[in-house]
Amino acid sequence: VTDVHLMAEAGPREGVVMVELETDLERMREALLETARVLEDLRRDPADEKELERARVRVRRSFLMGAETVQGLSSTLGYYDAMGDLDGCIQANEKAVAIMPTYARGYGNMGFVWLQKGEQDKALECFLKGVDLDPRFVEAHMNLTTIYLERAEYEKALEHAKKVSKMNPEMAAGHYLLAEANKNLGNFEEALEAAEMAEEKGHALPDHYVDGLRAKL
Repeated sequence: VTDVHLMAEAGPREGVVMVELETDLERMREALLETARVLEDLRRDPADEKELERARVRVRRSFLMGAETVQGLSSTLGYYDAMGDLDGCIQANEKAVAIMPTYARGYGNMGFVWLQKGEQDKALECFLKGVDLDPRFVEAHMNLTTIYLERAEYEKALEHAKKVSKMNPEMAAGHYLLAEANKNLGNFEEALEAAEMAEEKGHALPDHYVDGLRAKL
């Protein structure tokens, strides 16, 4: 699998279409079909070791060149995560924010990694710094909502959940978190409204969640 990934990303067989989160829905089908075609080609005609080594060299070179920029340092989270090197990811993002202290995404990346390491206090500090630098940093607001819910700090959770649902009303999970914050504060009418919106947007609610809120009214 790793070799196929390397070939698809940087091998000498050019023209591979990579599917990313930013791919719009209209192009998704064509992108997936093209990716499948390339993988099938590799299955029928596997690369030899020489070709794979060229791909590995190109991936390493691209990674090192990207690491010379703030954005490159910050965007290596996926690489380090895949390698199981979460400390390396933190170090790369620490370098990024040292170069550009206003780079909110770097703090968000570090917050995400600290959560993976079970260091909630450090994650909280990073996410708060991220939204301080960029008040429209939706992902950081989402993580802050989740952390405050776990800590039973429901007023703070509600504050960030409201921002998520306002900035990205299509994010179903954001409406669910808003429902959870309101429910724990006893705002059952607002919780029901948010839960119904989350369900409408496609979020899978816990069993009898909406019925339970209706019973509280």
